[in-house]
Amino acid sequence: MSSYDSHLLGSSAETAPIAISETPQKKKGGHFNRTPNSAGAAFGSLGRSGVRISYNYSDEDDDDDVNDDSEFDDASSMYSTQAERATQEQEELLKKAKKTVNYGSTSSGSNNDSNNNNYNYGGTTTHARTREERRAVYKAFDAAVRKGEIQTSASTETKTILKYSAPLTMTFLMQYSLTVASVFSVGHLGKNELAACSLASMTSAITGFAVVHGVATCLDTLCAQAYGRKDYKMVGVHFLRCTIFLWIIAVPIILLWAVFGRNLLHLLLDDPELIHFAALYLEVLAFGFPAYILFENLKHYLQSQGDFNAGTYILLICAPINISLNYLLVWNEHFGLGYVGAPIAVVFTDWLMATMLSLYVVFINGRKCWCGFRPDNLFTGWGRMIRLAIPGIIMVEAEWLAFEIVTFAASRFGTDALACQSVLVSVCGIIYQIPFAIGIAASTRIANLVGANLTAAARISARMAAVISLVFGVLNMAFMLGLRDTIGKMFTNDEAVLQLVRETMPFAALFQVNDSLGVISGGILRAQGRQRIGGYLNLFFYYVIGLPAGVLFAFHWGYGIEGFWIGLTIGVFFVSILQLYFVWKSNWREIVKDALRDGKTSAATTHA
Repeated sequence: MSSYDSHLLGSSAETAPIAISETPQKKKGGHFNRTPNSAGAAFGSLGRSGVRISYNYSDEDDDDDVNDDSEFDDASSMYSTQAERATQEQEELLKKAKKTVNYGSTSSGSNNDSNNNNYNYGGTTTHARTREERRAVYKAFDAAVRKGEIQTSASTETKTILKYSAPLTMTFLMQYSLTVASVFSVGHLGKNELAACSLASMTSAITGFAVVHGVATCLDTLCAQAYGRKDYKMVGVHFLRCTIFLWIIAVPIILLWAVFGRNLLHLLLDDPELIHFAALYLEVLAFGFPAYILFENLKHYLQSQGDFNAGTYILLICAPINISLNYLLVWNEHFGLGYVGAPIAVVFTDWLMATMLSLYVVFINGRKCWCGFRPDNLFTGWGRMIRLAIPGIIMVEAEWLAFEIVTFAASRFGTDALACQSVLVSVCGIIYQIPFAIGIAASTRIANLVGANLTAAARISARMAAVISLVFGVLNMAFMLGLRDTIGKMFTNDEAVLQLVRETMPFAALFQVNDSLGVISGGILRAQGRQRIGGYLNLFFYYVIGLPAGVLFAFHWGYGIEGFWIGLTIGVFFVSILQLYFVWKSNWREIVKDALRDGKTSAATTHA
């Protein structure tokens, strides 16, 4: 055996060659069913027989198929050439690892069964592979990676992270549209209603929604690592603990919005009409907060299992409903309630999303990790969850609050500057969803590998996530620079504001490169269970370096609103560089050991 083969096989180098074969049986619709105990597929030149092993070589079911090739249509698609090339690369690695594959062969090796199609990879194969054939390659390859019997590749990890992040990006953009729909809807009622809605949205984001997102990041570590080590019931336990924890935190937040909202808003401004409308929005919004918590945690619960599409499916239904409700409850002459209809539409949509995603878990996907309700399990073992949640809150709040402070400060330079800042923040909020989705996808993938005790694979995945973050940061910057005139005109026709947007856009665009690096490297740290590093860095460099520098540039050195963006860019630059440094210098063996140790502790606490 060559040294390269030994490197690929690792500790399994002395074992007999493994074949992954499978007996596909045609069923209606042209898909394949597996026989439960026979084989998987294997790869080799024509004439090589496969060694049969039981199907439990790979994960328990097909839901773990991170290399599912479902986006490839068939051999006639535009992408089929690239797909074939990727398949061949993985096939070569499998062959070098002494994996012989006989896709579709029967137990006796006969090729004459009319119900079995025989696909021989390599050698003399001349036909283009179908989607099912390529999928068999990817499944076998990923099973080998998860078993530690073959090294993953940079291209495989890149494809996996991008595949995970695509539906997440759609989910976040559509979820972001729920707030945007309310702003657009009430904006046509008058400028006071628009300002009040924006103020209420900002207040609710800082005091409530940022807390939910911050706490929920602990599930990116806990659930994903538990799923990686196949401790499926602990995935459900972590989900329920986090949901209960957030519902407890929600009590004072709901009281703040519904009872003390007017007092809070009096601290920010003196306009009685704005305070009235903003407080009314918060009072209504409070009724949907528990549902928002459930929906967010269910998303993380499913994402840890590799299901990144569920939230997208739900929002494809709920986002249009929210838009329709905004029209119906705000503007319709028969049912319209005016301004208060906008928050009512949001509350209804929040409960609809939570209900539909719960039904999805019960009836479609997610029950495998359900643990049931046992108070002795759910109200113990909260220590690590809280230790991960606190820095998660700091990471999210630090950036969100910094932007709100800058928005308030921008009003000192007049209406034009405030309008310009609103345009830039809106654009950055939309673009932010892309690296944010990639960060969660990378966090889930890496945490799965850490939980599965795959040190080398986790390292490769982390490094490719860092490369992806740089690429998308540059692309986002180029997008903002190339379309800065067009972007401004989408929001306003005021020439003074447009000119200010053109002048400030380069600084906001440069911010995107560093923000992309920071968000995705923060996701890697969450996968490692080291959120505290990102929390400390965000808190220090935003509030000790970034914001003070922005104030100096804006007021003392006369840069105006551009100065705030210079300060924010300086702050996020140091955050991203230092987070990447900690990722690059990670001791992956210790991280894996810590994850396994925490898993044993959690299991002992839960089953005690």
